[in-house]
Amino acid sequence: GAGAPPRGAAAAPPPLRGSMGGFYTAGEVRSEFARLASEYPAWVGAPAKVGSSRNGRDLWVSCVGTNQGRCLADRSRPTVLYTALVHAREPATVMCLVQFLRSLLSSAAAGGAEATHLLAHRKLLFVPVANPDGYAWNELHRPHGGGMKRKNGARSCTRSPDSADDGVDLNRNFGHKFGYDDVGSEASGCSEMWRGEGAFSEPESRAIRDLVQTHAPEVVLHWHGWGNDVALPFSYDWRAPISAADLETHQELGAEASARNHYGVGRAWESVGYPVNGEAGDWSYAAQGAASFTIEVGNSRDSFWPPPSRIDPIAAESVWAATYFAMAAGPQLQLGSVSLATGGSAAGSAQLTLVV
Repeated sequence: GAGAPPRGAAAAPPPLRGSMGGFYTAGEVRSEFARLASEYPAWVGAPAKVGSSRNGRDLWVSCVGTNQGRCLADRSRPTVLYTALVHAREPATVMCLVQFLRSLLSSAAAGGAEATHLLAHRKLLFVPVANPDGYAWNELHRPHGGGMKRKNGARSCTRSPDSADDGVDLNRNFGHKFGYDDVGSEASGCSEMWRGEGAFSEPESRAIRDLVQTHAPEVVLHWHGWGNDVALPFSYDWRAPISAADLETHQELGAEASARNHYGVGRAWESVGYPVNGEAGDWSYAAQGAASFTIEVGNSRDSFWPPPSRIDPIAAESVWAATYFAMAAGPQLQLGSVSLATGGSAAGSAQLTLVV
């Protein structure tokens, strides 16, 4: 059937490497998704355009699941949205996203029950290059890696030529508590944290907004770098009200997601160490009720452009987190308790009871 694993032994995937300091260029990301769609056509959808960037580059999403042909249109499945490269100088994020997808697909192809279940019962949306203009700027100016443009392609600081200081910080441009203060975002167009002229002023943040509003994901995961932590809503103020039940849910999911990589878990000031307003996860939780997380990958030594030798280890660290969030988006069996009763009627007998 459409959800069956491909027949025959799959070829070993190419190394998780690109030409920009070891990291993929935007074109190489597109090529990798094309390769995966060719190898796993029953599971990986062709890129679908969801908007255009400030400078006219495509913003695209790939829908992953067994329901190809209607994957994007299907509203019956629990949905997860994954994004990377919201900040253009954080290339490890897209390597993490691709490694998770590779791991999921190869596991399902090998008959892995968990991966097979997720592909059959979830809709997984991938936006691997959420800031194509900023990433293209880094490729143009630092083709061997190390480009430090963070923001999008808006002209906000210099007239000519376009500089690394131009642009809007897309993760300060979302509609919940936009411009709440000048600590969690800034009003200067030359600042790294310039929030833009207004909430959703940028086509890139609007594209993510529209995806969330259209597909109503149960969980949203944004990859960022660096910090080795998982951030939860709300980020804009440590006094921000959130129901005890919702906070507990986010904390529980975050703790389970970080159980294998031992990342820190908390709201922004507890995890990344500073408040953020107009933040993507705050908006998707407040406006749409999605459980929303930001995972900051890489440590202080890795910084924004880790050495190539660190790509595989960093990418491996968030595979479980991304897998767990897909599991948590919908029904799953959880073991509640185990009990063993001895002394039955037969000698040496025992009764094992599992409560799920």
